[in-house]
Amino acid sequence: MTTTWAVVVTMAVLTAAGALPVRMLVGWSPVTPFMAPIGGAVLAGAAGSLTVLVDGTELRWFVPLAIAANAAAMASWLARREARRSRTGTRPGRWLWAAGGAGVIGIAGASAWSLKSLVRVDIGTEARTVWLVHARWIASGHATAISALTNSALVASHPSYPPLAGSAVALGWVVTGISTDRVGELVLALLTGCAVAAAGATVLQVGMVASSRSHPARASVSKAVVVGVSAAAAVAFVLGAYGLAGAGATDGSVDLLWSAAAVGAAGMGLVLPLGGEHARAAAVLAVAAGLTKYEGIVTAFILFVLMGARWLSASRPSLSVTGGGLTRRRGLVAAMACAFGVAGVLAWPIGAAVRHATEDDYLTGQRVGSFLSRGDATWHAMTAQLHLAGIALAIGLVAALVLTQARRQMGLGFDGWIWILGVAEVLAVAAAYVAGTNQASSWLAASVGRTTLFADCLGLALVAWWCVMGIAVTIAPPGAPERRDTTSVPPDRAGDRAGDRAGDNVDVGGPVVLHPGP
Repeated sequence: MTTTWAVVVTMAVLTAAGALPVRMLVGWSPVTPFMAPIGGAVLAGAAGSLTVLVDGTELRWFVPLAIAANAAAMASWLARREARRSRTGTRPGRWLWAAGGAGVIGIAGASAWSLKSLVRVDIGTEARTVWLVHARWIASGHATAISALTNSALVASHPSYPPLAGSAVALGWVVTGISTDRVGELVLALLTGCAVAAAGATVLQVGMVASSRSHPARASVSKAVVVGVSAAAAVAFVLGAYGLAGAGATDGSVDLLWSAAAVGAAGMGLVLPLGGEHARAAAVLAVAAGLTKYEGIVTAFILFVLMGARWLSASRPSLSVTGGGLTRRRGLVAAMACAFGVAGVLAWPIGAAVRHATEDDYLTGQRVGSFLSRGDATWHAMTAQLHLAGIALAIGLVAALVLTQARRQMGLGFDGWIWILGVAEVLAVAAAYVAGTNQASSWLAASVGRTTLFADCLGLALVAWWCVMGIAVTIAPPGAPERRDTTSVPPDRAGDRAGDRAGDNVDVGGPVVLHPGP
């Protein structure tokens, strides 16, 4: 089997394992086709975690996990649960699906064009010393993997890093029998392309939401223009993300992989309207980020906390009365689901600690320099890299003043959620540099471009989201939001009605028919 066919088979296995579960979790949306391989990689990462921490081999865990996930998805399909769409928005028309399909093709084309450098072999140092080495450990089975995890002589390969990247490559090596570094490089680059495309698809989906919620009097042409602009913004995001990552996007490194997955999770969980499908897509992408790298674990943890807070905030009685909120029960259930997501993200580091994994040499040992000197070096190095933060902040402040009402009418999330996520992640990275033990200047010079990539990609996405919203308000402004008619509600039932969500009750938007007043 040639290298090309080995990569094709590997991606086909990952896609086949993740396609149906992702379809049932996410439904049909612009992000769905790009998330299928990511879903398969999450299953591979889970299999790799069990291989390292429990026993067995990658394939022996991956096969039952994939069968179980697909059986659950098939049972859901047979129960016709896939027909239940999120009730936070309107069902788009055929023209909107066609325009969205064209946008998906554009995003896929931009991502494919950005991978053109793969025609030549250029495997990065980090890929050779970390991710491909992890793949060889996992492909060899539990005994080799657990031995490497606890071997202090292998500290340079960071054996305690999360296993998604190594597991996906190891799966391909085992299935195809072609265990070369070139296959590993190509598989990781293609998974990165899917993650970047998924993040770009959230930009397209913002435009589709804005178009579907525009005023009914607006012509279909105006709505089509909004979707077209959002598709162009999505393509620009994809190209911009690859530009930020540079050669690291295609040399077998995983920084853009986890960063793009986390940006996609932020778009689905914190920007797009509240809904089960959006939340589930965000959860899959967040777990993918958390199973890829240390920074992804921290970011996924923050994401789940913020998603739970957003759902709880939307379930406040004051919002439910005006038709903008959720029932308290739905908010609590969503918050509990986010707590399970946090537990899933933390499972690997906790399991690795229980197994006495080798500690990272950058965070242990004798500290070089004082906290003050390290903090000063960190400040100058990181601020020089966060060039998109100022642009995103300026655009965000202006847009928040001008477009806040329109954003609420579209059902899109508060901009502050994104800023909390970005600032918290940057502070966590900065804290690692300041509290770490490695020589600060050399450490920063070697890694600061990678560790600030998520923040830059998030700023780029924030600019794209706001630009789409601004164009939508200009061309096809949203219609008036639905409000509850509470004039006929008896006082003793006002509390019950306040707990309902707009769209959940047949009495919304008109006279109370089933529950007339006295």
